Amino acid sequence: MFIKIKPVIIISLIIALLFSGSVFAEEYFYNNTWNTHNEKINLYINNIPFSSDIPPIITNGRTLVPARTFFEALGAKVDWDGEQRVVTIEKEDLRIKLTIDNTVAYVNGKTAILDVPPMIVTDRNNIARTLIPVRFVSSWLGYAVTWDGENKKVGINTLKPDKSSDDTSVSSVSSQTQKNPAITKIETKCTDTKDIISIYYTQKTEPKTMILYNPERFVVDFNGAKLNISGTQLGYGGACYTNIRYAEHEESARVVFDMAYEYYYSVSYDNEKCSVTFTKDGNESLTESTQNTSKPQEPAKSDEKNNTQKPDSTNEASTSTPTTNVNNSNINNVVVIDPGHGGSDPGAIGRFHGEELWESECTLDISLRLQKKLEDNGIKTYMTRTEDEFVGLVERANYANEINSALFTCVHINAAAIEGAHGSEVYYYTGPTDEETKEKYGVTSKEYAKYVQDAILKHAGRYDRGTSDGSRFVVMHRTIMPAVLVECAFITNEEEYNLLKTDDFRQKLAEGIAEGVMETLKKMGRLP
Repeated sequence: MFIKIKPVIIISLIIALLFSGSVFAEEYFYNNTWNTHNEKINLYINNIPFSSDIPPIITNGRTLVPARTFFEALGAKVDWDGEQRVVTIEKEDLRIKLTIDNTVAYVNGKTAILDVPPMIVTDRNNIARTLIPVRFVSSWLGYAVTWDGENKKVGINTLKPDKSSDDTSVSSVSSQTQKNPAITKIETKCTDTKDIISIYYTQKTEPKTMILYNPERFVVDFNGAKLNISGTQLGYGGACYTNIRYAEHEESARVVFDMAYEYYYSVSYDNEKCSVTFTKDGNESLTESTQNTSKPQEPAKSDEKNNTQKPDSTNEASTSTPTTNVNNSNINNVVVIDPGHGGSDPGAIGRFHGEELWESECTLDISLRLQKKLEDNGIKTYMTRTEDEFVGLVERANYANEINSALFTCVHINAAAIEGAHGSEVYYYTGPTDEETKEKYGVTSKEYAKYVQDAILKHAGRYDRGTSDGSRFVVMHRTIMPAVLVECAFITNEEEYNLLKTDDFRQKLAEGIAEGVMETLKKMGRLP
C-alpha cells in the first residue's frame, strides 16, 4: 500500500532534517576564519541573565564579551575609535584602553598584558561587535568573576558582600563538604602606587610567604589547599607586579606574583581571605600592622599574621632604579647587545607541525649578526652572552652600566596566546630621569626606540606594532643609558615562525636594528 503524502509535509520534513543537526550551532567570524560554537555561553550580572546580539565567546580558555553592551550595563562609559581600533572603558577614576588584536592594554596609562587580545566578531547576519576579555576588565573594576563550567555560565558580581549575613554563595555552600580548603577567586584593586590583592578561600588557612630571585617573585603558599579557579594566570599587572600566576601542587596551592619594581609589602589573613598589599612607598599605610622595613638575607618567610617588609635591595634581583652618576665625557662609544633568555631559560617556544623553535636560539643568532654589522661599521660592541647560557636580568643591566656604554639594545622574540598576533615592536624606558638622559646622552630611550622600529620595518617588512613604554622590564629601568627592548616578530605566529627559521629574515632583522642603532649614535654625535 502506498500512502500519498502532501508536498507541504515533505518540504517540512526536509527542512527539519536539514536544520536538526545544527540547531545548537552558531558560526562567528574571527581570527580570519569562521568558527562554529556548539554550546551557548550564558552571562549573568548579579545572577540576572544578560543577553546581547553577539553572545560571549571562549577562545584559548578565556571568555570574551561584547564591550559596549556589557560594560555599559555595569555603569561604565565605553568609547570606540574605529580608525585606531581602540576600545576605551572608563568608570570613576579608572581608564582602560584595549586595541584589537593586541595583547598590550593600558590601565590608567600603565601597560598591562592580556592572555588573549580583543577582537571583532561577526555573525552570519553581518552583525559585528567588539569582544574583550571579561575577567581582565571586570577585575580592574573590582568585580568578582565566576565560571560554572558544567552549565557554561559566566557570572559577574558587582555587589559588595553583606558581612552581617551568612555567606550563601555557590562556592561557599559547595565547600562545606570539602575536606581541604579551596582557593575560590583572586581580586585585585590597583592604583599607580599601590596594589591590594585579595585571595579568597573556603576555609581559614595560614599562608606562608617567601621571595624568590632571578627573576624576582613574591610567593604565597596555602598548605593543604586546592584551586577552584580556572586558568593559570590573571595575565595583567599592577603598580608593583607584572602578572599573577597560580597553580596547585601536591600538598599546597601557590600564588606567584612576578615583581618588576622596588616595593614594600604586607600580608594579612582572616577567615575569608588573604590580603597581599604592595606599595612603591614604604611610608604609605599598608595595613593596620606596624611598619617593618627589615631586609631579609634569605627568602622571607612570614609566620606573623601581619607582616610588612621590603625585599633586600642588595640582592642581585633588586629592581630599584640605579643611582650611578654619569659624566658625559666618560661615556664610552660602545653598544651593549643583550640576547634575551638563554641556558635554562629558553624564553618563548614556537611549535608547528611537530617541530619547535626556541626564542633564546633566535635572539642569540640575531644578536651575533647585529654585532658583526655594527663592528663592520666601526662601532665597538659588547655582548651580555655569546653562547647558550643563563644570565640574570640585573646582571645584564649592571654589565652595561659598568662599561658605561652609550646604548643598550635588548633583542627578544614575541609570543601570544593566539596565533593571529604578529608584527614587530620596540619597548623603551620612560621615567623621571628622561630629561637627565636627554641632557647627558643627547637622546631619550623613546627616541632610540623610534629609530630602531622604523629601520626594522624598512628591512624586515613586518606589521608595525609601534613603540611602547617598557619601564616594567628590569633591563629597561635598571640601565642608566638609553635602552630599548626589541620584539622582532611572533614565534607563535606560523608565518613569522617560518620566517624566524631562515637566515635571510634574521639577517634583515639584524640590519634593521643596526641601522636604528647607527641613526641614534648619529643623533648623539657618536657615530664613528
